[in-house]
Amino acid sequence: MNFRTLIATIILALIAQSAHAASEWVYLYKAMNDNAIIVRKNGDAYQIEKGVGCLSMWRFEGKAVLISSPGLFLGVGSELILPDADQKCRIWDSSSLGSIDGLTAPAQSQPSQQSSGCEDGHWIQSIAGNGEIIKLEDGSIWEVDGVDTVTSSIWLPISNITICGSYLINTDTGEKVSATRLK
Repeated sequence: MNFRTLIATIILALIAQSAHAASEWVYLYKAMNDNAIIVRKNGDAYQIEKGVGCLSMWRFEGKAVLISSPGLFLGVGSELILPDADQKCRIWDSSSLGSIDGLTAPAQSQPSQQSSGCEDGHWIQSIAGNGEIIKLEDGSIWEVDGVDTVTSSIWLPISNITICGSYLINTDTGEKVSATRLK
C-alpha cells in the first residue's frame, strides 16, 4: 500500500465515522455507582456501565444528560457528558431494557440560535466526542455538524473562537465549522 492510498483510506474512515456520529439528550432515570439507567426520547431504556470521570452522575438523576456516540447509539467510543458539571466519561457497556411503561424522557429544549451578528472574545474550554461537542468559556455548549467534526476534532482547548450565527470560527487557525447551540 503506497502513502497516497494510506492517506485516502484514513480520510475515508474519518469521514465515514463522522457521518454516523451523533449526540443525544437522554433522561438519567437512576444512577447507581458506575451504572445508570437512561431513557431516550422514544421511551427506550438502557442500563449503562460508565468509566471514570463522571463523579457527579448521582446529581443528575432525574435530569437530562448528553450521550455522544461516534457510531451507533451507545456503541464503541460512546461517552456520557454531564455538561453543567463539566464532566465526561466513557461508556464501557450497555444493555437494552426495552420500553418502560409510563416512562419517557422529558423533552430537552434547544436554545435558540445566535443572531446573525458575530460575537468574539470566546475560547474553547473543552472538546468532547471527537470534536462533535464544544464547550466555550461562557458555558455554552455547541454540537458541531457531522461533516465538520474532522476539523473541530483537531482544535485545541483555549483556541480563540468567534461565534457568527450558526458558525464557530477558530480565529487562531482561520477554520470555520457549522454548529448548533445546545445550551
